[in-house]
Amino acid sequence: MGPMLAMALACTGKDYQVFQIAAEFPELDADCYDGTIPNDVAADEYTLQLGSTLIVFAGPNDTWFAETGGLALPGARDGKGYAFDGDVVDVIEFGNATATYSQSLALELTIDGKFVSGTYKTVSEYTCEGPEQACGDDSTCTASTAFGGVRVDDDVPADDGGLGYGYYYYGYYYY
Repeated sequence: MGPMLAMALACTGKDYQVFQIAAEFPELDADCYDGTIPNDVAADEYTLQLGSTLIVFAGPNDTWFAETGGLALPGARDGKGYAFDGDVVDVIEFGNATATYSQSLALELTIDGKFVSGTYKTVSEYTCEGPEQACGDDSTCTASTAFGGVRVDDDVPADDGGLGYGYYYYGYYYY
């Protein structure tokens, strides 16, 4: 158990902490757009943030979990805070081709007293081995967002679906 979180958990008397967070709208990297972000996307501006609940809790063998929207990512303490990650890989065989859809999720956060801040990144990839007409082009798309929030001292709020957003883009669902 990390000393900062151990101290915070000791102060709360619980083996978990609940945070109400506000997340920026996700930014899609140029790899989502064949290398160049379109001007109409690059010019978009958002002044709203997306609200959500984040729960950090202890697991067995010095493993920590970050849960939001029903998705729990395993992780550990690193030198600056906490790092959580997980992967989903779906392999589909069709005819003489094999397609692989994968998503890597990474959440890094720092708990500073009653406040939390961090980043969340999703990297989605599609690869295929087989004839071009069956596979299409391989692709990668990286979405990232920053968030910040405060520890909630009352009961756990109702779950609201994750880091405040989820959308389907080019065959991938982003959280």
